[in-house]
Amino acid sequence: RCPCATLSHDDFASCIHKAANEISDRGLEGLEDSPAFKKGNNSLPRLEVKNGCGRSQCMAMYGRTLTRPFHDVMTFVQRRHPQVSVFVDIGSGLGIQAMQAAACFGMNSRGVEIMRERSSQANKLFQHFVELLDLDMQEKMAHVSLTWDDFTRAAGPSGDQELLSFLLGGTDNAKGTSAPSLIFCNNAEDVFGPRSRKIGHRSLDQQNCCVERQPERAS
Repeated sequence: RCPCATLSHDDFASCIHKAANEISDRGLEGLEDSPAFKKGNNSLPRLEVKNGCGRSQCMAMYGRTLTRPFHDVMTFVQRRHPQVSVFVDIGSGLGIQAMQAAACFGMNSRGVEIMRERSSQANKLFQHFVELLDLDMQEKMAHVSLTWDDFTRAAGPSGDQELLSFLLGGTDNAKGTSAPSLIFCNNAEDVFGPRSRKIGHRSLDQQNCCVERQPERAS
């Protein structure tokens, strides 16, 4: 168990790999190589997606962000913007970045994943990860939420209010306003975005901007 206020990158990476090994004998690679997990790389199966989701996507390409460069990015962000207290990962896959933002940087973390199997595996990984931590760290990880949904349902004037509040971290009870948020999306333009968009629909980046520009609706 890791007895510390926040985890170093190396401690976090070690715990994540140990947690993954509890689920698959090949660790993270084994989880990612399963046929069920790969669904969505070529098309978006209807049975994998909640009703009303996937309206603007034709596929959901998976790609894992490495923990070391992510740690460097978060260190930079925290130094430049110390007021940011909420981390949101859109297209969160196994939820590793949401866990890392909470465990290493004390963030209130959310992850939203459109593919059901990925979201299910993310929550299993999260449970095993938390079991490796001491009680103080387990309490911090209570501020991590990983959900199966389509973030674009929160976009636009008629978007889902509950999902928008979830994505933007809810409200600061003392101030009654939305907490400052950092939104992370590794499915952006020129990466997976253009291949995932349905013709005639907004790009994933544009959908993301529609969510980010509506903080008043979350309060």
